[in-house]
Amino acid sequence: MKGVLRPFLLLTFLTVILVGAACGKKGPPFLPKAPFTLVVIQPEAVWQDGVLILTGEVPVQEGQPQPEWTAGCRVHYAHFASDAAPCEGCPVSYHGYREIRGSVVKGQTFESRVNIPPSVGVHYFEIQLIAPDGRLGPASERLKIALRDAE
Repeated sequence: MKGVLRPFLLLTFLTVILVGAACGKKGPPFLPKAPFTLVVIQPEAVWQDGVLILTGEVPVQEGQPQPEWTAGCRVHYAHFASDAAPCEGCPVSYHGYREIRGSVVKGQTFESRVNIPPSVGVHYFEIQLIAPDGRLGPASERLKIALRDAE
């Protein structure tokens, strides 16, 4: 009898441990919101009077939000000295971002003015559109601007 009791107790102990670990909330009881898919394509950037002007296109997609429904954009930026810039295709660690709230898309055209002062070196930017509820869309392709010292 003692030989049967020991495996039974071990099996009971393991069952209690596994059942205890399986209890609890597993996830939200509702479906997550659909992803916000609006993205800026063919972005361009230029400094004008000390203000960065970003432009691009926001394509209309069937069954997706209209571009005018955006609540603004987030611009990620990084600045490196000319001799310390990452290689082409290498990952870039962005130093921060600026959020611009308000209308940045008219029709299918994106335009935003960002207060990032120009400085000598290499600048990188990525743009994400913001949904009215605060969700972020996918990042645009990376922009690179190299500013050289005026001679």
